[in-house]
Amino acid sequence: MKYCPKCGCEYMDEATECVDCHLPLSDTPPEGEVWTARVKEPECCYIAQDDMQADLLCDFLRDSGIDCYHRGNEFGGYNKVIFGYSVYGEMIMVEKDKKDEARALVEEFLSAPICEDEYQDAALLDGTAEELEELSPDDEDSDEDDE
Repeated sequence: MKYCPKCGCEYMDEATECVDCHLPLSDTPPEGEVWTARVKEPECCYIAQDDMQADLLCDFLRDSGIDCYHRGNEFGGYNKVIFGYSVYGEMIMVEKDKKDEARALVEEFLSAPICEDEYQDAALLDGTAEELEELSPDDEDSDEDDE
């Protein structure tokens, strides 16, 4: 057996990389506790869009005192192995008795208003000044002044 050094998932000897963490596998199990070992009765509280969103949400939940980990959705395992990503998302796994609390925290986190700096960052990532203008909350005020 081979093991992921981050999440502790077990793989067959032929595997070389964890499909969730994208780290090389080890012949020995990771030392200390891994997130998958902390969650005894895992249940999915949310399906994130991708690894990046799943990492962000897991960090947020852990900072809020909820142990969790993420793994690929059962339906997307093949795509993730072949293409490196899955259109089926990443399941955020939490303890069964923390599922409702975790879901509420995730919904609160995702519905938080975006600050003005993030509007600018979003447009810069897309690389268009037009999108910055469209996203800017100040545009609504300037449109009213023009009328």
